[in-house]
Amino acid sequence: MYIKIPKNRISKIAIVKTDCKLYLSQVIAQQKCDYAINGGLYDMKSGKVNPIPLRIDGKTIATSSDGYWVLAWNDGPDISMVHSKDMGKYKNAIACATMLKDGQNTIFTYTSAQGGVRGRTGFGDDHDNVHLFVSTDNKGPPTSLRSTMKQNGAQNAIMLDCGGSSQLYYNGKYLQGEKRKVAYWVCIWTVKDTSCPYPEPTRTLKKGCVGEDVKWLQYKLNLAIDAKLPVTDSFWTLTEDAVKDFQKKNCLVVDGIAGTKTIAKLKEVM
Repeated sequence: MYIKIPKNRISKIAIVKTDCKLYLSQVIAQQKCDYAINGGLYDMKSGKVNPIPLRIDGKTIATSSDGYWVLAWNDGPDISMVHSKDMGKYKNAIACATMLKDGQNTIFTYTSAQGGVRGRTGFGDDHDNVHLFVSTDNKGPPTSLRSTMKQNGAQNAIMLDCGGSSQLYYNGKYLQGEKRKVAYWVCIWTVKDTSCPYPEPTRTLKKGCVGEDVKWLQYKLNLAIDAKLPVTDSFWTLTEDAVKDFQKKNCLVVDGIAGTKTIAKLKEVM
């Protein structure tokens, strides 16, 4: 599952440390967040995090003498990749296996526990979006994760813990949600969209359609994928291309037609 969350829709990103005591569903019940993924590496017996840079709400939890590229932020929308020597300037920072920096492949070093073919969790960003990717077991080696995130436009990205730890919550749904209690989680809250002034579609929308519900579709696509569509009442080539882009990024049938599944996914994402 690949998800892009526009930074201008994010109100908060937090690292929630649970010391392997809570399942993801319990974290969601406590935090009431909109998205969550598993964090980085830890000792499965003790629940202690590995000595890899980690900073939570202004407190450094773990460090390393090795230099790391970390994803760091204060509130969330300001997330960016910085060197671990500078992570003290931010309230929150997380590192693991760096895959991408400024759109370029980095030296990709990971432990044997992260190798092979298994579930994957990726966390990254570009100028406008936060990127999340989680796959189930036996889906590919680490290099396939990097390729997937790069192809989807991530400029900076790290591979987090994987295999049975790879878990995702998004808008009321779980991917491997009760598989493992992990040491910490990345939780994301978004600004709720209550201001859309256009009526939600009750029909399938495709090229040639005209109406106020087309404006709803264009408005939502602009929020979801930064489509930069003019909000008109007409569904033509630009809107069709944006629908295809959204469908591709959300693992839907790519046909450029906003049917029941595409409209439902737009409501989920935003």
